Amino acid sequence: MRNLLLAGSILLLVPAIAVRGDEGQCKLDGYDQAPPPKITGTTDETAESHFGWGTDADPYDSGSDQVWNYVQNLKDKTLSLTWAKGDMLIPFDHPLDPDGISCSRKFGAKNGFERDTDAPIQTSNEQPKGAQAYVAVAGAKSSTSGVELSGDYTDKDGNHHSLLVRLILHYFASDHVLRIEFSSGEGQLRLGFAIDTLGVKQESLLEGIQGVEAKVLASGPLGEVAKQDDMSQSFLADSEGRPFVVVAAPSPVTVQLHADEAPKGRTPVLVIDPDDTVVRATHLDLDPLQQEQ
Repeated sequence: MRNLLLAGSILLLVPAIAVRGDEGQCKLDGYDQAPPPKITGTTDETAESHFGWGTDADPYDSGSDQVWNYVQNLKDKTLSLTWAKGDMLIPFDHPLDPDGISCSRKFGAKNGFERDTDAPIQTSNEQPKGAQAYVAVAGAKSSTSGVELSGDYTDKDGNHHSLLVRLILHYFASDHVLRIEFSSGEGQLRLGFAIDTLGVKQESLLEGIQGVEAKVLASGPLGEVAKQDDMSQSFLADSEGRPFVVVAAPSPVTVQLHADEAPKGRTPVLVIDPDDTVVRATHLDLDPLQQEQ
């Protein structure tokens, strides 16, 4: 990360790296590529729900690993849930259809994830369902951290769609550079994320996004940029009042910015429909970026 050109606080705007093959398409045939082993389960069927879940940790590239979590609806009725340790929200407003599948990937430190045998999944009006999840190891550091959400959803008119949204951050401490790669996927879905703890000036970030093939559709507090049902509000309760940006980027793009300080904490990552309603949500862990590897 040398020889960067300084132009105000925006260092460089470059094309995003390509998404490899079918990566992110929520296809389970690529599951469990290497140790540690995948962990899967199926809940007992009730009058309200029946679903399968899975979690796996695999290499992503030479310097980072990934965790891939999924939920598959096995019931002949829609499914809404929160999976706290799997960090997944499927809200009431956009439930998972019968036979539908919702996936999330997290990218982080090499050997930076460990098995948690107590990771229950909460559905509406039921007791928590037993599950496990690979979660981040406390203190693990990496120059890369990211999330990707994919799967199925149904719009307000009953039309079925696929989604693929990603947000990946690379932090280069010695150069004070934050590289942000993002995409909201094809169609009319948007990507939303909190921007107050990224370590960059908010006006520089908004200017940088406008400088690539992406559009800033909204910015402001969470409650002003996204509509939330009760399940979404509970999942995002600690983010109310934080500043968010909502962007449309059908193709992957990259923005590189001067970072005044290291990113820290967590930033919620939202998939938002054209009516500004939350479709899916997770979080991006920023603390692993506080020390370059």
